[in-house]
Amino acid sequence: MAANGQMGDALTHGVLIPGVEVGEGFAYGVNYAIMTSGLLALFAADFTRFARRERDLVPISLVGSLFAVVTYLFGALITYFGFEQSVAYFSTMGYDAAGAAHAAITNPGVSLVLAAGGVGLAIICLSQMKVETSNSIGGANAVSNLFDSLFGVKLSWPAAVVVANAIGLLFILGGILDQVNAFMSFGSILTISWCVLLVTDYYLVRGPLRIGSRGLLLDEAESVNWRGVATIAAVSAVNGVLYATGAVAVPFVTTAPMTAALYVGLSWLARDRVRAREAARRAAAGARDAEAPAAVDAAPCDEDAAAAPE
Repeated sequence: MAANGQMGDALTHGVLIPGVEVGEGFAYGVNYAIMTSGLLALFAADFTRFARRERDLVPISLVGSLFAVVTYLFGALITYFGFEQSVAYFSTMGYDAAGAAHAAITNPGVSLVLAAGGVGLAIICLSQMKVETSNSIGGANAVSNLFDSLFGVKLSWPAAVVVANAIGLLFILGGILDQVNAFMSFGSILTISWCVLLVTDYYLVRGPLRIGSRGLLLDEAESVNWRGVATIAAVSAVNGVLYATGAVAVPFVTTAPMTAALYVGLSWLARDRVRAREAARRAAAGARDAEAPAAVDAAPCDEDAAAAPE
C-alpha cells in the first residue's frame, strides 16, 4: 500500500458512510475506543488474578493494550482498502447505499475474505475462535459470580461455560446481536462507569475516607456492593438519556465525574453502616477460623475412633 502511494489516503480520508458528519463519526469512534478500553481494563484485572507476581500485572496489561491498538490500525487499513468491494457485496444483498457502507465498515472480516479469499477466511475463523474463547471466559465468570452472589451456589467451571454459551445462543436466536452496534456508545457509559467506580472505591473511598478496608479476604467482603450497583444504574440511565437526546456526544465527559461523585456521596452517607457490617463480617470470619482448628484437634484419631464404641 505504501509503494502505491495509498497509505496517505488511508490516513487522511473522511467519513466513508454517506450522511454521517465528521463530528458524529469522530464521537462514535471515541465512544467505541472508550468502551473497548474499559473492557480491556476489566478483562486484564480478571485474567491477571492468576499471575504469580504482582509486578507482572502492569506489563501484561500494557502488552494487551498495545496489541489492541495494533488491531485497530490493521482493521482500519483492511476496512478502507476493501471498502468498495464490501459495499458492492452488501449492495447485491439488498442494502441501500448508506446501509451497505455501514455494513462494510462494521464487518471488516468481509473485506478481508473478499480480498484474500481462503487465507482471509482462515484468519477470520481463527480470530473468531479467539474472541469466542475470551467471551466464554468472561461470560462464565459473570454467570459464576451471579449464582454465587444471589443464591450462594458455586457453579463448576464447565457448568458456568455451558450456561454462558446457552445465553449467548438465546441472544442470537432472539436477534439481539443485531443491536450490538447500536449498543456500542451506551456500552462506553457502562464500562467506564464500572472502571471509574472500581478506582474510586479502592483509591478514595477505602483509602483516605476509610469507608471499608483494602485487601479483604473473600469471607470478609460483602456479596453485593449495593452502593456500586445503585451508582452504575443511575449514572448509566442519566447519561444514556443525555447521549440518546444528543445533549452529550461523548458520554465519558459526564460519566466519569458523575460516577465518582455519586459513589463517594453514597459511601459517605452509609459510612457507619459499611464500617459496622464489615467489622461484623470480619468477626464472623475470625470466629469460623478459630473454630476450624479446634474441630480438627477434637476429631478422634483412628485408634480412638475404633475404641470409642467400647
